[in-house]
Amino acid sequence: MVKLRADEHRYLVTASGREEALVRQIPGARFVAGIGALQLARQPGVIIALDRILGANGWEHSSDLAQEVIETRNRITPPPQQRATVSLVGGELAVECAFGDKELVKLVPGYRWSAPQRMWFLPASPMALDLLSEHFSSLLEVDESARKFLDLKRIDEQAALERVLPISPAAINIEVVEPFAATQVKPVSDAAIDAGEAPLLERLDRLAGAVEALVEILQQAQIGPKSAVAVPLGEESPAPPLAESAKEGLPPDSWRLLLAEADADPTAALQRVSARLQLAGQEELPALRAVAGIASSLAGEHREALSYLRKAQESSAIAVEADLQQRLSLAYVDSVLALISAATSPVRPVAALNGLEELVLAELVHDSGFSDDGLGSKEARDLLSLLMDDQHLRRRAPVLADYCRVLHLVCVARGGRWMAADRVVEMLRHRDLTDDGFALGVIVLANTIFEQPCMDEWLLSWPPESNELGFDDLRRVTSDANARLIQVDPTLGAQAALAVLALISGANVEVASMEERRELVRLVPPRAAERRYAEFLAGFQLAQAGMRKVTQNFPGYLQILANYPLAQSAPHILTVFVNDSGGTESTTRRIAEDVYLSAFSARGVRDPQSEVLDLVDMLAESPKADNLLNELSQKVEDEEFPGTNVFSHESRTELYGRAFQIALRAGHNHDSVVAFDRCVREFLSHGEFDALRTFCLGVPTGFKPLQLPVGQALLSLQLESGEDFEPAAELVLRNCNPKSPDDEGTLELRGLGLMFPKFREYLSAHLPAGEVASGDSDPDFSGRRILVVGGHEWLRKHAMPTFDRWGVKTTWLGPDAAKNGSQATDLAAGENDLIVINTACISHAASIRVRAAAEKADAAGRVKVAYHNSRGLGALMSIAREALADTQPPLTPPKPTRANERRKLLR
Repeated sequence: MVKLRADEHRYLVTASGREEALVRQIPGARFVAGIGALQLARQPGVIIALDRILGANGWEHSSDLAQEVIETRNRITPPPQQRATVSLVGGELAVECAFGDKELVKLVPGYRWSAPQRMWFLPASPMALDLLSEHFSSLLEVDESARKFLDLKRIDEQAALERVLPISPAAINIEVVEPFAATQVKPVSDAAIDAGEAPLLERLDRLAGAVEALVEILQQAQIGPKSAVAVPLGEESPAPPLAESAKEGLPPDSWRLLLAEADADPTAALQRVSARLQLAGQEELPALRAVAGIASSLAGEHREALSYLRKAQESSAIAVEADLQQRLSLAYVDSVLALISAATSPVRPVAALNGLEELVLAELVHDSGFSDDGLGSKEARDLLSLLMDDQHLRRRAPVLADYCRVLHLVCVARGGRWMAADRVVEMLRHRDLTDDGFALGVIVLANTIFEQPCMDEWLLSWPPESNELGFDDLRRVTSDANARLIQVDPTLGAQAALAVLALISGANVEVASMEERRELVRLVPPRAAERRYAEFLAGFQLAQAGMRKVTQNFPGYLQILANYPLAQSAPHILTVFVNDSGGTESTTRRIAEDVYLSAFSARGVRDPQSEVLDLVDMLAESPKADNLLNELSQKVEDEEFPGTNVFSHESRTELYGRAFQIALRAGHNHDSVVAFDRCVREFLSHGEFDALRTFCLGVPTGFKPLQLPVGQALLSLQLESGEDFEPAAELVLRNCNPKSPDDEGTLELRGLGLMFPKFREYLSAHLPAGEVASGDSDPDFSGRRILVVGGHEWLRKHAMPTFDRWGVKTTWLGPDAAKNGSQATDLAAGENDLIVINTACISHAASIRVRAAAEKADAAGRVKVAYHNSRGLGALMSIAREALADTQPPLTPPKPTRANERRKLLR
């Protein structure tokens, strides 16, 4: 029976025989020997494929997958919207389709989205093509080369399926013997095994026997004299017993006297030891050489010291006593540190092992531990090359030996030579590598991969799309890091963990499990400056793969993502969106609500299509979609973000239109009206009256909050062009209260009745007499000054002649001029009797600025302010007439002019 279970981001399927061969046909299936199961991506298409090949009752799943299986089986498949094409690209199937058809592609197991290429990629499997054909039907076009390739793979799969035949019980011949007796197994010849004729179990038994024999031979070969045990610095170990030949004839405490003299006067002691070495016997040589090495180290002759100390250990028959052995190890380490300090030019002298560790870490993290000229010199390279392979140093101070290995790698890079990542990986594989050496080596590997001298140069940078390390190398580094970094100093462990997270951030999500990533993040202190970036690196690939609970486990992912410009993060956000399965734990929803607008406002955009319009559907996934899109559209309209000039009229129109459709679909009154007004402003500002008329006619008449705005926008256009205006007039009449003088619909009807005689006749037939101004005569407002802020050119064309007939001196600021804060506010504070602000015709920011200046002037009692909050021509004229009627006429009547005389004659 086929069994399915989940392992974080993947499914594991256990099957055998013919069922295993069938499961292998699922796109993306591969066998993992370490767990003895088939691995597939954790995607809904796997459940669909299993039902397809085995039937709903032909396989089992673990109890924790019950909800996933039910949701997948009950999923409603939407019909395709547009045509899709399939081609063969680099051994994969490339699918190009409409963005709305992404859910159909995501029903095929093994899918992945490529943002740079803007297409989907699927495993080149016959089943993948079969599933696409089912979902897209006649709208699927398949390249001929891809079809031929899949036909050949289909033949191979069928042949593999035929080779796996079910074993009949009658075909198994088992000779039954007495109970508990040994079963006699008929030997199988080598020729039969080579020919593949032997039963599979017998062939496996034969192979197991050969392996056991090989293990036994290797174990016997390893039996021999015990190797020397490393003596940790600062600890004493029992000295091995001296050979009998060494005990006899040795002057008592001769080396101790020389060692005491070396502590007092190393130069004089070295001369005496050198003389004794000329005449000493074999039994005295190890101790005398050890004293000579210690004296040379104390005298500053470090290369000679290492030579003496190595020779003191060359004889295995005569061992140096324990207390002398301890002094020997200390002198060896001191001389090595002195040589490193002299050759590599550190920023401060190296006096102890921990001091060298601090310098090495500072070099790898900040590029500040050594001089580049000194560390990259040939002298330093030759010295470190010798020390890194020094087995005497390895036995006495393994950590120091690893520091030499790491410094040698850095030395090669600082010397201008190319450093291959494989060389660093090879060092990390050494069996004798210490935990400290591994931690430093991982940092070197990250610096090498990112081609930077230190961590500071790549810290907070965007994760790479890929790196030159293979899956197996990265998997091993990650596994070793989780086991070894907890053993090192916390400061070193935090930097090394950050390096590992950076390495896996651009790799396959299967390189590290969720728990392994969490463990690495925990090594970085919570209050460290790099902690949020570590969480970002840990969650980067998980978010792209559509994993759940990424933001809950790694909150820094959202914080850091918001700091990148959309020009860099947009492809990643789009990939997260197309792979996300939605729901309350959706990463897409968190990006839409917490990241996108923040990045947009702070960093701006370079390409409206890829950074804004392609991500509108992503914003629409949020329950707050209409709010988010209105806020985004407002920022674009107000032009209060970097890169405002990149938005063309076409891109603005598309953004505003899609924002309106999403708000309308959500059924929210306020957001729908705000989005509608923004679309009207955009059309009017470019004189696109036909497009505005088409847009208004496309709004559903049954949505009550939009009936009055649509009627106001249409009515003026239709009256001017002589079209049938009665449907639009009915919308306004249906939503106005003629008895209320401040009602928007009432103001619109009054104004249009003043300007269009044919509409005045319509009103007189539909409204009681006296409820709408007749407009038979124009008022006389001679000498009055009016400032109109934010009126479009279309409004200006119809309003200015009427203002002239009224004798009003008018200053008109269009929407673009109203955006100029200083000009608008200066005029608002000037000598005006009335300021009319068309709040529905200008952006929110411009409206706030002009209001503030106008209200300041109004508070001083110098000017009256009126607000035109609708989008119609009639309301503007009604508001202006009533407001001017309430203002005081000028004390001195204006002098008669030809224009005034002409107006009197016309009356």
